Amino acid sequence: MQKSIARNPNMLRTLIGLGLTLIIVLGYAVYSASLDSEYYLYTTSNEELDVQLAQQDSGDGTVVFIAEVTGAFTWVNFSVEGMSADGELEVTSGGQRWWSHPALVKWESGMFNCLAPNDDFEIVNTCDLSFTHTATPDDEGLTRLRGLLDDELPLSGIGSLRAVNETVARVEVEKMIAAADNTVTWRIVLRADNDIDPADVTVTMTVVNHDLLDIEPFKLDPVTEGFWSLTALLGCLSLVLLLPLGFYYGSRLKEKAEKRGRDAALAEASEHAEETA
Repeated sequence: MQKSIARNPNMLRTLIGLGLTLIIVLGYAVYSASLDSEYYLYTTSNEELDVQLAQQDSGDGTVVFIAEVTGAFTWVNFSVEGMSADGELEVTSGGQRWWSHPALVKWESGMFNCLAPNDDFEIVNTCDLSFTHTATPDDEGLTRLRGLLDDELPLSGIGSLRAVNETVARVEVEKMIAAADNTVTWRIVLRADNDIDPADVTVTMTVVNHDLLDIEPFKLDPVTEGFWSLTALLGCLSLVLLLPLGFYYGSRLKEKAEKRGRDAALAEASEHAEETA
């Protein structure tokens, strides 16, 4: 490395100049992207609401509840306490199919989500789509059923889309929410081998509603992005310089080892010559 710099004194200045140029280019790219972004972030309410249930007479030993909800909903949750181990919860939606999966209510399943990429890296819904879904009591005697009414709305309450300007982006989001705004009638049936007393069970139902709260252009922080760009650039330059420096110091250590070997051999030869004389 020292020989290379001695032969080409401009190499160090070239490396420094190239590094500064890359920093300026990366900084300008981040700054321009933050000024004119085609992507917009929108926020929805993502509010969980309790639903009032109306009990109906079934006459066959089952317990039936009816509920009607209107709005742009994603998640719908059902919970039953006090049902026997041989019981079953059956939920039917009127006029709209919905997605459900047993893993949605099991904590040991981890971060299970209905939306997952397929072999073509396209986001698809992997849950079961039907008008009716069922669930049975768990080990703690609690019966839970969770479903998804609409998979286009942002499940976390924050979404993004691409548009030419903020007005168009707002219109698109409002259209998406309006398309998900429906009135759904639910029929909840509890059945078991023996007749169920409605006073022994507690049934709850909640839905997650979405209303548009805010929309804004996606922006990057030039300072933060510039810092990470600088870190990446310095890391790349370090890797580029590390290899030749490793060869250089390796060769120096090898030369010193060979010199010590030669000096030891010469000293030994001199001692041998003196003893012979």
